[in-house]
Amino acid sequence: MDLDTADRTLVLHGAAYALAALAAFALADQVGRWLVRDWSDRRLLSAPVGLVVAAGAVAGLADAPGALDVGWDPAVGVALLAIVGAVVGVVTGRGPGSHPALGLATALVLGVSCSWLVVRGADLPGPGRVALAIAVVLLATLVSGFDVLDRSRRCAALLIAITCAGIYTTVPDTEQALVLVGAATPCVVLTWPLRTGRVGRAGAFALLGVVTWVAVTGGSGRPSSIVGALACTGMLAVEPLAGRLGRARLAHRAHHDLHRRTLPALVVIAARVGLVGVGSRVAGMATSVATALVVAPAVMVTATVALVLFSRPREWPAGRRTPPAPPVPAASAVQGGLVEARRTRAS
Repeated sequence: MDLDTADRTLVLHGAAYALAALAAFALADQVGRWLVRDWSDRRLLSAPVGLVVAAGAVAGLADAPGALDVGWDPAVGVALLAIVGAVVGVVTGRGPGSHPALGLATALVLGVSCSWLVVRGADLPGPGRVALAIAVVLLATLVSGFDVLDRSRRCAALLIAITCAGIYTTVPDTEQALVLVGAATPCVVLTWPLRTGRVGRAGAFALLGVVTWVAVTGGSGRPSSIVGALACTGMLAVEPLAGRLGRARLAHRAHHDLHRRTLPALVVIAARVGLVGVGSRVAGMATSVATALVVAPAVMVTATVALVLFSRPREWPAGRRTPPAPPVPAASAVQGGLVEARRTRAS
């Protein structure tokens, strides 16, 4: 990526504000742990990379010369989308008692009007802008489930950076995309090697908002690049979708191993690069929006189906018992024996 002085200035604006946002989140994290006296997780910060990138990009766009040529409506829309993401997280809940359908309904009701502030300046017809606003909310809802699958890998920061790089290679006007790339760079350097980065519920919605803002602003000369930029969300949206479809596919079966296979980090990164390449260089370079709307969903559907087949849980024969429980640690066994002895004496 050959950058001149002006381009490097844009990248530095995004990086500087992302560093400031990361420092603010780190300070808030440490203060919160001190207040509740919870030091169980000794990592410096479980960084909400989605929020950091979004905050750094918005601040960088506002401050960088020539990067922000529109009003403040898109920035307000990104902030409101972050709030919607937090509300969706509360409504959906966690664990077995979660309500994903209720979360999706909440996201659509609250989020479409917010995403409209981001997309209404797109070089698309009216129905196309409405569809884009809905697509932003749906993709954000999917991306918000990525952290559950990424707990052992923690490669969210790198995948987000790959997305930003793909958008830079897609849109014809790259000023805004350079700020976005700059905002993603510190997150990769500071969180990915330490495996502390995560997307976050609010971060997923804010990230999709700022990605769409950059795509709409930089892709005005070639509307198909807007579709290609959204397709660059790649594995962040595909893997959670495949997980939900896989669970629905096996919901009617009574006996199956609940431990689903997840993709290794290197496979996810390689697949991510491939999907971003197709989204940016094929769908994003299409001569018409209609062609891009055929290519991008086709690629994502193909990747989703392949992932559903790969991550299918291992099924056990009908006459065989379920997998044995993991061995009980020695300390727990001794403690259980003492409790049982006390009960025997009491009886």
